[in-house]
Amino acid sequence: MIRMLIGLAALMLANIFLGTSISKLKKSFKKDKLKNGTFKAIFIFVGISFMWLCGYLNPDVVTVEFQGTVINAKSAMTMIIKAAMGIYFVLDLNKLAKIFGVKVSNDDLKEKSDK
Repeated sequence: MIRMLIGLAALMLANIFLGTSISKLKKSFKKDKLKNGTFKAIFIFVGISFMWLCGYLNPDVVTVEFQGTVINAKSAMTMIIKAAMGIYFVLDLNKLAKIFGVKVSNDDLKEKSDK
């Protein structure tokens, strides 16, 4: 789980760095936007980390029960972190493609991941 948190932090930082690179290349860099994005990423990461800690310390807390399937806090946090990593990975890939001048639609990325 620690590896997933480190991975999430790495993807969030990559998103900030790639976004900054794109805005510098376009000559549309705004210091306030970088500041706000960094602030947002830090607080999201800290919030997720605290929630993960709660799930780790209290794994038997039932978070969701749906049609007989019970998901405890630890499993719920694992799913949320994996989903966040997937989202940031797609955002980062799109930004990287934009930097290299490759046109990729979200549909193309989705089709590849479904296979």
